[in-house]
Amino acid sequence: MTYSKEQEFLLLAVQRSLCEDERQRRERLCAEALDWQYIQRQAAFHRIGPLIYHHCFSQANQGDHIPSEVRQYFQDAYQQTYLQNRLLYQQLNLLLPEFEKHNCRPIVLKGIFLAKYIYQNIALRPMHDIDLLLQQQDANTAVQILKNAGYSNILNHIVFLSDWHQFQEDRIFRELESQGFHLPIFIKKLGAFNVCVELHHHITPILDAQQIDSMPVSGFNGPVRTLSPEYFLLHLCFHVYNHFQKESSSYLLWYYDIVEFIHTYYFQDSSMSWKRFLVLCQQIQIEEEVFRSLAIVHTLFKVAVPEKVLTFPWDFQELLIHIFSEPKPNPEVSMLRSVLAQRKSFGLRYLWDCLFPSKAFLVARYNIRPRWLVYLYYPVRLFKALSRGGRLIKVLFTNDDKNVKKRM
Repeated sequence: MTYSKEQEFLLLAVQRSLCEDERQRRERLCAEALDWQYIQRQAAFHRIGPLIYHHCFSQANQGDHIPSEVRQYFQDAYQQTYLQNRLLYQQLNLLLPEFEKHNCRPIVLKGIFLAKYIYQNIALRPMHDIDLLLQQQDANTAVQILKNAGYSNILNHIVFLSDWHQFQEDRIFRELESQGFHLPIFIKKLGAFNVCVELHHHITPILDAQQIDSMPVSGFNGPVRTLSPEYFLLHLCFHVYNHFQKESSSYLLWYYDIVEFIHTYYFQDSSMSWKRFLVLCQQIQIEEEVFRSLAIVHTLFKVAVPEKVLTFPWDFQELLIHIFSEPKPNPEVSMLRSVLAQRKSFGLRYLWDCLFPSKAFLVARYNIRPRWLVYLYYPVRLFKALSRGGRLIKVLFTNDDKNVKKRM
């Protein structure tokens, strides 16, 4: 693959384990006149700002050549990640005694395990929620524990454009639950911060909490387990594949999670077996999905993977264009794609609601005081929505990658 200097810097800047030539190349790139605004935008989307700060700018003599506001962004990303993650760990430790009291045994997934035990620095790995895997029969008990602790369903926190929009959002969450992955997110507001908990009962459509191998984890305020290395790697690979299929986008952070996990459990700890992993993928019939994610990791970060993974006829050019694309997909695009999949006319209905939302939505969106001023905001909303609607249509109905290809 051919990358721009900015993209090459991003791929080198997130990595902890570099050879001396790669380390020197990263330092030379950092000293060049790169497009730092582009790098900052990509870092923000891909959630890799803390890693870049830690590896490239945390020392006093590092990053002297970059704009001060860009360096400040990376420092802020690092510090904010630490504060947010510390709060999430505190909230999880408050919940664990209640889970134990009701004989629920949660299995920690993704960021809540990776930040502490793989990255070994909670400031390096951003996470937006606490992911827990539970046996399906414990789901109702877990939901009640969350409600007693002040959490509520995410649908109670959304201000909808209209009643029709509320119905569509509710449909999407019902579909997610019926697919067998997880329940709707539960949220508790703590000042300006939302603590989110996601309860899973499957890690793939056919692999639930009763069918996986797990191992105990220390350092929490109660008995906690996580997936065994082979199952955890499978989960990481399938998770990033599944999101890309649904949203045509994925984060570099998720691919780099796989890199760090392999380094920890295969190269350092040696407790992971590629043979067991390959057999597991074959048994549950998700070789193509998992191997695709591993092949992307190999392409981006040159990490060693089994030769069998690379025998598939992969073509990553278009995929890598999407990874570094601008602008990035947003929730409005995802919602519009979902309603279009139901019926083409629903797309027009959604665009209409964006142009002329309910008064309750405008009051909440623009914090209108006094409320009778809401009618004056319809022209403002119309102008902004027309502009955003044009971008939505361009994203959905054209394939204009010119800006992206210039950088490839």
